[in-house]
Amino acid sequence: VAARASHCLGQLARAEGGHAAVKPALDQALRRLKEGNRLDSAVLVLVQLAEHAPTLTYVHLSEICDHLWTAIRDPRVSTRQGAAAVLRACLALVASRPGHARERWYARVYDEAQKGLASGASTEIVHGALLTIAELLDAPGARLTERQLDTLFEGAWACRNHRDKAVRRAVLDVPPRMAAHCERSSVEEVHRGAKLNLFESNFLNGSVALMLTALRSPPYQELRHLVFQAIGEIALHTKATIHSRQEPLQPLHRRATAPSSNPRKGSIFGAGPSVSVVELRSGAPLDAHPLVEKLPELLQELKESLGFRKAARGAKGPLTASPEAIQCIENLAISMGPTLSPYIADLMPHLFASGLSPALLSALQAIAKHVPSELPLLQRNVLDAVAATLTRLPFDEWCQLPRKDRTGAFALA
Repeated sequence: VAARASHCLGQLARAEGGHAAVKPALDQALRRLKEGNRLDSAVLVLVQLAEHAPTLTYVHLSEICDHLWTAIRDPRVSTRQGAAAVLRACLALVASRPGHARERWYARVYDEAQKGLASGASTEIVHGALLTIAELLDAPGARLTERQLDTLFEGAWACRNHRDKAVRRAVLDVPPRMAAHCERSSVEEVHRGAKLNLFESNFLNGSVALMLTALRSPPYQELRHLVFQAIGEIALHTKATIHSRQEPLQPLHRRATAPSSNPRKGSIFGAGPSVSVVELRSGAPLDAHPLVEKLPELLQELKESLGFRKAARGAKGPLTASPEAIQCIENLAISMGPTLSPYIADLMPHLFASGLSPALLSALQAIAKHVPSELPLLQRNVLDAVAATLTRLPFDEWCQLPRKDRTGAFALA
C-alpha cells in the first residue's frame, strides 16, 4: 500500500502545480530521515520525488546526503534497498548539474562505502556498503581513480564468502557494474600489445573464476540465476577484449574433460568448492579471454539450468528453464560471435527442452545474427519446436503423413 501511495505521489508531482501539493510529503520524509523514524516510508517518498520532482528535491540534496546513511544501514533489507534507490535517483540529479557539488557527492558516497567495508562491520552495514558501491559505479558522471576502484573492488571481494544471502547477492552485482564503469572510462592500459581497461587488466580473471566457482558452491545455489546474469553482462562489457584476445585459443581443439560419475558433483548435491579459495589476482593473465578459455565449463553449467530439472522438487508439469541462463547464452553469442559455433549443436536440445518462450526467441535471434553459420540448425530446431507444439510430432514426421491426415494432426494436438 505504501509503495502504491508513493507512486501516486510521484505522479501528482508531475502535474501542473503539483510541487505545492507534494511539498508537505517531502518535508515529512526529510524529517523522518533525520529522526531515523519510519525510514521505509521515507525512502519510498524520496525516490518518487527525486525522479518526478527533481527541481524541488535538488534544493534538499545536502540534507539527504547527510542523513541517508542511516536508512542504507537499516536492519530491514527492504529499507536498505529503498535507500539505495534514493541514492541512485540523487546521483542522477547531481550528474545532470555539473559543478563542485557533484564532486562532493561522489567523494561522500565513496567515503561512506569505504567505511561500511571496514572489518568487523555488521551484516547491515556491509550490505549497505555494497549497495552504495553498486550505485556509485553506475553513476553517469562518476570518474573514480584506479586506487579508489581497487579499494572498492577488494572490499567487495572480501565479502564473497559472507554468511548472509543478501550480502552474497550484492557481491555478485559488483563485477558487472565495475566492468561497465571501466568500459565507460577512457583510462586504458597497454598490456601485451592490447589496450585493456582497469577491470580487464586487474579484475577480469578473478571475477570469472569467482563466478564459475560460485556455480558449484552450495551457498550460491539459490543465486545461480544471478551468477549467469553477471557472467552475461561481463561478457558484453568486455566484448572488445574477447575479440582481441581470442586469437591464441582455438575452440575446436578445446581440452577434453573426463565425464564425472556424478554430473552434479560440486553443486548443492555434493560438498562443492568454496569461493573463499578464489584469488583476486592469480599470476599472469591468460593469453585468451578467461570466458573463452573456460567456455566448455561454463556451458556445462548452463545446460544444467536449461530445462532438465523441475521447477520444484516433486513438482509436476512441464520442465522449466532459467531465463537468466538463456539470457546468458544470448549475451555470449553477442560478445563471442563465431567462437561459440562449435558448441551450438550441443546446446540446441537444452535450449528447446522447455519449449518456446520470448527469452528463447530473443536468444535465437542473437545466435542467428552473430553466429550465422548455425542458421540452418536454428531453423530446423525452430520448425521442430513449432510442429511439436501444434501437432505433437517433429516436423519431418508431420511431413511424412498423408496430406489428408496432416490437418487432423493439428486437431489431435
